[in-house]
Amino acid sequence: MADMHTHSDLTRVKGIGIKKKTALARLGINSLKDMLFHYPRGYADKSNRRRVHEVAEGDAATLSGIVKSIQTTRSNGGRVMTRFQMLEDMTPFELLFFNAAYLEKQYSAGETLTAFGQVHKSGRQVTLIHPEIFRESDQLEQQLVIMPLYPLTEGITQRDMAALIREALDTVLPELEETLPESVLRRHRMPGLKASLRELHFPTDRARYKAAKYRLVFEELWSLQLNLALLRVDAKRGKGIAFRTEHVLDHYMRVLPFRLTEAQHSAIMDIYTDMSKDKVMYRLLQGDVGSGKTAVAFAAMALAARNGYQSVLMAPTELLAAQHFEAMKRLFPESVDRMALLTSASKHKKKLREGMSGGATDWIIGTHALLEEEVVFDRLGLVITDEQHRFGVRQRNRLEEKGLSPDVLIMTATPIPRTLSLVLYGDVDVSLLRELPAGRKPIETIYVQKKQFQRLCLKVDQLIETGRQAYMVCPLVEDSEGSAGLQSAQSLFEDLRSGAFRHRRVGLVHGKMKSSEKNQVMTAFADGHLDLLVSTTVIEVGINVPNASVMVVMDCDRFGLSQLHQLRGRVGRGEHASYCYLVADRPGEVAKQRIKKMVETQDGFEIADWDLKLRGPGEFFGTRQHGLPPLKLADLSRHLDILALCQKEVVDLLQRENTKQLEQDEIELLRRRRHEVFESFSI
Repeated sequence: MADMHTHSDLTRVKGIGIKKKTALARLGINSLKDMLFHYPRGYADKSNRRRVHEVAEGDAATLSGIVKSIQTTRSNGGRVMTRFQMLEDMTPFELLFFNAAYLEKQYSAGETLTAFGQVHKSGRQVTLIHPEIFRESDQLEQQLVIMPLYPLTEGITQRDMAALIREALDTVLPELEETLPESVLRRHRMPGLKASLRELHFPTDRARYKAAKYRLVFEELWSLQLNLALLRVDAKRGKGIAFRTEHVLDHYMRVLPFRLTEAQHSAIMDIYTDMSKDKVMYRLLQGDVGSGKTAVAFAAMALAARNGYQSVLMAPTELLAAQHFEAMKRLFPESVDRMALLTSASKHKKKLREGMSGGATDWIIGTHALLEEEVVFDRLGLVITDEQHRFGVRQRNRLEEKGLSPDVLIMTATPIPRTLSLVLYGDVDVSLLRELPAGRKPIETIYVQKKQFQRLCLKVDQLIETGRQAYMVCPLVEDSEGSAGLQSAQSLFEDLRSGAFRHRRVGLVHGKMKSSEKNQVMTAFADGHLDLLVSTTVIEVGINVPNASVMVVMDCDRFGLSQLHQLRGRVGRGEHASYCYLVADRPGEVAKQRIKKMVETQDGFEIADWDLKLRGPGEFFGTRQHGLPPLKLADLSRHLDILALCQKEVVDLLQRENTKQLEQDEIELLRRRRHEVFESFSI
C-alpha cells in the first residue's frame, strides 16, 4: 500500500467494497485521513484477565477455560444459538453466540480458550455474550491489550474499524503535517500530532494517553479559535469611520414613542463610543427575546445617516425585514424617501439597487437578497445583522466587504452562555440587554399533559373569544414512519379546523411551504386575519404579533430549552396577559428538567446556561446551521481553561504576525490555514 495517500479512495483498501465504503460515509469517513480522526468512544481492556467469581453483570471481561461441550440449538423465535460450556478449574461459565453455528466445526471439546466479551449473570450462571475467542496459540500477549471501541454503523464491525485505523496509521499518518506551531508544543509540553493520534487509537501507557488526549482537545479548540479569528481579522484591520455623535442620541430619544430602558441606553452609548473612533467597530448586541434590540439598531442607523453614510440591516426572514422597515418608516417619517427594503419578493429591484449604488438611499433593510453581486453601495458605513447565527460568518463577511471598513453590529435574540460566546465571537465586544421594556408582562408558563389537550383547547378558544390570537407549534410537518405518538402540524391543523376550532380562522405554516406561501400566511396572522396559527418552528424567529398572547408547544419534550424559550418569546409582546402551554405525554428525566426550568424562570441567559449543561455545545445551535465545526473530544463545559489558553495563543500568534515576528513554521501554518478557511471551511 505504498502508493496510498491521505485522500485515496477507500475501495483501494483491501476488504473495502462499495457497501463498506457507503457504510463508512454514514460515519463521515470518506478517506483514510478521515479514519485517523474517527476517535474511539471508549476502550476495552482485554489485558485484565478475570476469574469467573469476580465478574459482575455488564462487565467487559476476559475469561479463560477448557471447552466442556459445544451445542447449537434454535429458539422458539427462530434464532440460532451456539453455546460453549466452559470450565475454569471446577467453575462453569458459558459463551453464547447468535447465528454462528459454524463455530461448532472450528472448535472442539478439550481445547483451552480465552474469551473477551460482555458479562450476563443469571443467579450464579455467568455468560459471555458473543465474545471474541482466542486459542493459546494466537499470540495472546499481542491480542489481549487495551482495544479501542469506535462509533459504528450497520455493516462495519469493531474489527473492521480497528483494521482500517491500523491501515491508516501505517500508510497515511506519515504524510500528515503538524497543525500546531512548534513553539506552542514546546511551551505546553505537548506531543506532536502523529504521536498523539497513534496513542489515542491504541494506548500504550496511561500518562502518554492523557498527554495525547490533552493535545488533541487543545488542537480542536485552538483550530476553532484560529479559524474564527481569521474570518474576523480583515474587518478588524481596516481603518474605520470616525462618526460625529453630537446631539444624535438626544434627537433620537425625542422621536421615540417610548422611553429607552437603562440597558438599551447603555448599549447605544457603547455603540456610539465605538462608532466615534476611527477603528472598525465589531460589537455583539445580545438581548433576550423582547428586550428591544431593534430600537438600539435604529439608533446606530440614525448616527450613520446623520453623518452621510449608508447603513444596512439584514434580517433572517422577509416578514421580519418588512416589519423592521414599517417600524423604521413610522419612526423617521422625514427620511422615508431615503429608505429601501430589498428582499427576494421586492418589486422594482433594479431601481432599488440603483438607489443604493447611487447614494439616493441610506437606510436599507433586507434579507439574503442583499448578498447578491448586483447589490453595490455608495458609502456603506454600518452593517447590522439580525439573528446573525442564521447567516454564518462567511455570509456576513460578504456583506461587510461591500463597504470600505464599515462598522459591524451583530444582533442575536438567542442568549448565549459565556462559554459559547467565547467560541463564536472570541474578542468581539458585547452589549447585553437583560431588561425588558416597561409594560411587558411576564408570560405564565404551564405544563399540560397530552390527555388534557381537549380541555386546553377550550381555554385557548376562550382567549380567542376575547380578541386574542394563538400559536400551536408541532415538532413535525407531517406524519411519518417512526414518528408514532408525535404531533404533526399538518394533522393537527386538519383536526382543529374541523373540530375544536371549526368556528375560528385557522392557518398553517411550515418549512416545506414555498417562501411566498409562508409569507402570505404569516402576514395574514400578523394582520389579524387568522385567530390560530398551527406551525412548526419556522415561527421561532421572524414574526412580531403584539395581539398574540397564547403559545402552545406540542410534544415539548422534543425541543431544547433555548428553543422553547425562543418560541415562548413569540407572545408577551403586547399589553395583554400571555400564556405558554407546554404539552407532553410522558417526558423523560431530562425533558422534565427542561420543563421545570421553563416554568420557573423567564431569564433567557439562565435558560441558555442550563441548555448547555443538558444538551452540550454541539446541539445548542445545531452545528450545521451555524457553521460551528463539531468538537469530537473537546467539551466546552469542562475544557473552559484550555479554551482560554487557546484564545491567548491565537491572539498572540496574530499579533506577532502583524509585527512580523513569526517563525517560519508559523508563517507556513497560517498560510495553509488561511487557504483552508476561505476555500473549504464551511461556516
